[in-house]
Amino acid sequence: MNHGSRHTVDPDTAPDATPSADDAPISKTRRKQQMHALQALGERLVKLPAQQLARVPMPEDLAQAVHEARRTKSHEGLRRQMQYVGKLMRSVDASAIEQALAVDEERHQGAVHLMHRAERWRDGLLDGSLSLTDFIDEHPAAAQLGLPALLAQARREKTAGKPPRQQRQLYRLLHETLIEDWQPATAPQADDEPALIPDGFQQPVIGPQAAVSPTCPPPLRFPGSPQQRLFRSPPCPHPSKTPRPLKIGLVSISDRASSGAYQDLGIPAMADWLDRALTSPWLGNSRLIPDEQEAISQTLCELADDVGCHLILTTGGTGPAPRDVTPEATLAVADRELPGFGEQMRAISLNFVPTAILSRQTAVIRGNTLIINLPGQPKSIREILEGVRDPESGEIRIPGIFAAVPYCLDLIGAPYIETDPDVCRAFRPKSAVRPAAPPAAPQTERRMDAAATLPTAEPSLPAHPSGTTPAEPMTAAPDADPVQASELPDST
Repeated sequence: MNHGSRHTVDPDTAPDATPSADDAPISKTRRKQQMHALQALGERLVKLPAQQLARVPMPEDLAQAVHEARRTKSHEGLRRQMQYVGKLMRSVDASAIEQALAVDEERHQGAVHLMHRAERWRDGLLDGSLSLTDFIDEHPAAAQLGLPALLAQARREKTAGKPPRQQRQLYRLLHETLIEDWQPATAPQADDEPALIPDGFQQPVIGPQAAVSPTCPPPLRFPGSPQQRLFRSPPCPHPSKTPRPLKIGLVSISDRASSGAYQDLGIPAMADWLDRALTSPWLGNSRLIPDEQEAISQTLCELADDVGCHLILTTGGTGPAPRDVTPEATLAVADRELPGFGEQMRAISLNFVPTAILSRQTAVIRGNTLIINLPGQPKSIREILEGVRDPESGEIRIPGIFAAVPYCLDLIGAPYIETDPDVCRAFRPKSAVRPAAPPAAPQTERRMDAAATLPTAEPSLPAHPSGTTPAEPMTAAPDADPVQASELPDST
């Protein structure tokens, strides 16, 4: 045997003959399992509710493919579109999508957890197995809500077998209190009370220049809005003594805006007008969804029943086109219709365009929530809400629909709100007008950092930029005649 031709290799320079785990070839079975997993993840995206799908990060081509699959009705067309979605899923970061879905699932579990707690408290208070004193001891802010009188009304209502209007109001106040007093996940919790994240809220992040008083809640970032929102903190009494804010849901309905084809302008237009018109504290919760009737109805139910919005304003989808289904979706979840709002909206728009007769806006009541459909153009939104002004004097010649909104909210048990008369003068009967509250101290405006992304419960709520502090909402019947300042005896 000739050993002279043997080739020797330097062990220091020789490549590693042992393949690493990353370099090991993937078997066909494993590759097929991965493809099936990605296909299943794509099918899960197609079946998600629209508002949850909007929170999932994905490339534009995948988002368009998913939205197209949601719109496809034929069996064969859907099968082929799902194959295309699965093909696109192979080139994306599936871990980011799975993480976003896990966060949404945790948020949903937190919302369900708080709903069940509120239900247990409501049922226990009604049958006497739980004490209202214990609830107020655990949640001191609830002492300002007039729960004893409301509980007595709810018990009489249940005994008489009447519709559960006061029982629903009791549940809503209990649910809101539990959300406001929710503790972050780092706080110690009892074994049977895990710290879960309620749905519909985002963790506020304070900007580098914002100084936070230990007795004042931080300003809030407007959840889901495409722009930053500005709020002002209350003038430093304890947050539990600040007036209960009006919760407003802002829903923009557009196929192209929800898919990212262009920037949504409806939500900023509604929010900016409310900033100018309302002098009472309010909290916004926004959604951007496509023109799908089921998704619209589901979003309205979520904002009304789960988030607890007192007022929901929608924009878009009210015309005669086949995809304009907002009125149908709204009526599908309504307890009662308020046709006067739609009539007044068309009457206002006819002062500007003759095609106003094609609009199908309406308004309904669901439980204790007022839902109003608005047009899609920002200019039309302002005209409908504010009314028709005289071109010379600037005075309102035809009142907008929002002039009737505050009193309507009073009648369904929402917080008492005030408006700026220069923007929109709210109308109430004399018996429903409450004495004006004393002016509050000047406040400091602080801007939220745009990086707020973590979901959390709704923290203590800030006051509105106007600085006014309206009285707490009455828990008695809204048509009760309060004592007017002019009826008080003269102290002299």
